Amino acid sequence: DRAHKKLEVVQNQNSELKAEVQRVRKQLTLRQSSTPKSETVTTAREEVLQKKIKQLEEQVSEYQETIQRGKEIHKSKCDAEFGKWEERKRWQASNEKLKSQLREKSSQVEALRANVERLKETIIRLEKEKITLEGKLKSTKAPNISQSLIDELERDRAKLQEELKAVRITNQLKSSPGSSLADIVEAQERKIATLKIAQKGESALAEEVERLLERKSRLQQTNLRLEAQNLELKMQLEKCRLTDLTPRDSQDHQNSETESVGSSPKGRSIASKQRGDLERAVVVLKRVVEKLQAENKKLHAARLSDVHDKGYVEKLQIELQRCQENYLDAVDKCSALEEELQQCKEKLKLFQHDDLAEELVLTKSQLAQKCQLLSKVKVLLENAVIREKALKEQVYDLEKLVPPERLRGTYHERKT
Repeated sequence: DRAHKKLEVVQNQNSELKAEVQRVRKQLTLRQSSTPKSETVTTAREEVLQKKIKQLEEQVSEYQETIQRGKEIHKSKCDAEFGKWEERKRWQASNEKLKSQLREKSSQVEALRANVERLKETIIRLEKEKITLEGKLKSTKAPNISQSLIDELERDRAKLQEELKAVRITNQLKSSPGSSLADIVEAQERKIATLKIAQKGESALAEEVERLLERKSRLQQTNLRLEAQNLELKMQLEKCRLTDLTPRDSQDHQNSETESVGSSPKGRSIASKQRGDLERAVVVLKRVVEKLQAENKKLHAARLSDVHDKGYVEKLQIELQRCQENYLDAVDKCSALEEELQQCKEKLKLFQHDDLAEELVLTKSQLAQKCQLLSKVKVLLENAVIREKALKEQVYDLEKLVPPERLRGTYHERKT
């Protein structure tokens, strides 16, 4: 500010001196034009004025030099201040960006902390329930009552088995009372088995449940494998049906030309319809497989504290029986599909020609395209996992890069 004021003062003096020089020059010109005869008289005055003009011009040049130097100094100072200002703005922008990222990550951390606290509360509650159940189990030491109950259930089971045999003989295993009696007998058998295991103690109960869980997981794996085989057999069967339709259309073409013109689009529409049904079946089976896998994971992730519950054991036995029934149904379906596939293969050998080969090539190309799409989806999933890991690493690096003195006013300091 002081230099700026000095510069203004010098500029004002310079303008005044220039005006005075101009005024003196005008006076000289006027005197020379008005009194040419009196040159000898006014020479001394002119010399004085010339000296004064020179002095004024020298002062003007000095003032101009000082003004120029002041301008250069001011420009250099302004450039330096502008560079510092730009650098401060860049640092401020980067700091704000890092602060926003840090706020987002801190909010995510708070959400995770809340989830952790909630899970801790549930764990404490479950442990308390476990302790109470263990106390109840230890307090119920009445072997006579349990033994009498087991005897009574065994008598009921024997009676129900006799009734079930009679009903099966009369109704040939198809009547509803037989099925209901079978359910009752199975329920009684399950109750007897659970009571026997409960008498043996907690260790035997835990071993039995672990064995049932392992058996259930094995049955689920075999069920999934059989469903995959079932899906493959269905696809092969649909191929065979499509190829079976083509020779029939060709035979109709040989019988009459008019029928062949109408039959070929019909066969194609049927083939496209069957292909769409096949794709829908594939989607449904994929959903079923995903659901079974999710249930299997949930069962494996279940806590061992629930093992001591008798109802849980009974539930596991029911699920085991259901898995066995599903396994038997899947085996029957696979055998039926294998027989149907064998028949279709025999038909293929009988009805082989050029149209069939073209249809097979088309189906193979479609299957190859679907396989390529599946591989692309897998690659995209892997890339997504890699990107997620990279983003986590970037967040960790950003938290390292932000110095503590720049975190003033952020979310963490407001919280503390």
